[in-house]
Amino acid sequence: MAITPKDWMTHLNGHVMCAIDVETTGLDPDNDAIYQIAIIPLDAKLEIRTDVSPFDIWIKPELKVTESPEFGKLPYGSRDKIMKAIESGFDAFRAVELFENWLKNSLKLHENKRITPLGHNYAFDRDFLSRWLGPMSYNHYFDSRYRDSLLAGSYLNDRADFQAEAIPYTKGGLAQMCKAAGIHEDKENFHDAMFDCWMTARLYKALCKEYMA
Repeated sequence: MAITPKDWMTHLNGHVMCAIDVETTGLDPDNDAIYQIAIIPLDAKLEIRTDVSPFDIWIKPELKVTESPEFGKLPYGSRDKIMKAIESGFDAFRAVELFENWLKNSLKLHENKRITPLGHNYAFDRDFLSRWLGPMSYNHYFDSRYRDSLLAGSYLNDRADFQAEAIPYTKGGLAQMCKAAGIHEDKENFHDAMFDCWMTARLYKALCKEYMA
């Protein structure tokens, strides 16, 4: 029997796929913090849903990041964004409340259903989200069976190598993989959580089509 669009994503069993990205003050979830988080719900065609507003907030870092020697080594753009979060971001506890309100009132997940995350190198984002929410709350809200455009590209590289073909994705950065997939955007737009979510969804859709080719 043919599968129609209304039947797509039934394999998620009521969970909702969302593109997710966090911007952080550093690389260590134990010593660094999230300063921006974005979550974009996707439809069956991996397009941004128009019936749900994305979740996009800035969080005031609890750590005194500007006093760290590493802060001066960050690019100006990152420093400017961190300063914006310090000046106008929500505190971490209020940010959790806003996230839970968004889940209840906007995303409207059914009982015992979770977000199915789609990220680029999502293991990095997951560790920071778990630290922000706490492990129990993270596991309550997010399904463990995440999707990852970086891992999908790695699979396609392995498949190409197995078939003695040219490796399609020689570099794993989001901007680099988007360019290799024919998705061209100004590099200066990357490293904004909302923009990176959008690009991750576009890249993952392109990778799914490539798998079908």
